[in-house]
Amino acid sequence: MESENKILKIRQLLDKYWACEASESEEDELKNYFNSGNIAEEFREFQPMFQFFKQQKSAKLDGKFESQLLGKLEPKKLTVSKNQWFRNFAKVAASLLLILTCAYFFTNPQNPTKTKVAVLEDTYEDPKEAYEAVRKALMQVSGSLNEGAEYAVSIQKINKGAEALGIEEEKLKMKN
Repeated sequence: MESENKILKIRQLLDKYWACEASESEEDELKNYFNSGNIAEEFREFQPMFQFFKQQKSAKLDGKFESQLLGKLEPKKLTVSKNQWFRNFAKVAASLLLILTCAYFFTNPQNPTKTKVAVLEDTYEDPKEAYEAVRKALMQVSGSLNEGAEYAVSIQKINKGAEALGIEEEKLKMKN
């Protein structure tokens, strides 16, 4: 009977332990139980874990541990390859070039008085010749515009026919 009560209590303690709800005294009770030689068969699978905890608690570091750890943590000497050196040099050179360019343009502003000004002159001395040249140019532009107007009239006829047939303009645009 006592044995069954003890097994039931250990089972409840293990349930609390796996749910992370066991107190320190309950954990100590479990450790004592599993480190004793009298363990129920159903709990034998957990014994190595609790024995491991006991071993780790009693484990001590030797005097060499600290020196070995510090030896592994020693910073390594940094070596700069030629490629890295060139990249760093290029960054510095580009920065200096940018600074010098900005300094040049801020210290030597563009002088607008030095720029050349186009002088407008008459190309025709006789106003009648100038009028004829302008008239000829405008007639040429007008002729080009009138050619476009002829196409616009034919497009209007197509649109009126499409409306009469009930065809939407969007369908016509998709075909073109």
